[in-house]
Amino acid sequence: MRKIQISIFSFLLISTLSCTKDKSDSLRIQIINSSNSTLDLVYVSTVYNDSKTIDYKIDSQNEINIDYTLNANGDGAYRVFYKFLNTKDTLRKDFGYYSNGAILDKGFVIKIYNDSIRIDTKK
Repeated sequence: MRKIQISIFSFLLISTLSCTKDKSDSLRIQIINSSNSTLDLVYVSTVYNDSKTIDYKIDSQNEINIDYTLNANGDGAYRVFYKFLNTKDTLRKDFGYYSNGAILDKGFVIKIYNDSIRIDTKK
């Protein structure tokens, strides 16, 4: 009987610990402007807008690297906002996922082209 209790306790402890993650991690995001135009505005946020980076400007064929610290408690996704120079529209694209306010990925590479955007997970 004692062995069963220890086994159940061990299973519950391991299950609980495997679901928790340190929330102090930051997400490494590389944004590459692969377009022929300057990106007048670029920033990353959550879809709920509760954790936002500063606004960046990226010249054509240049890149920036951001250490993004998540400031959210629930589940959700990230969102990148960008606007080309001399245009009115701010475009956006959702990507990734976080759970219970914990970052699940090491980082992302975001490539912005003239007519599209590509987002890959960093390994």
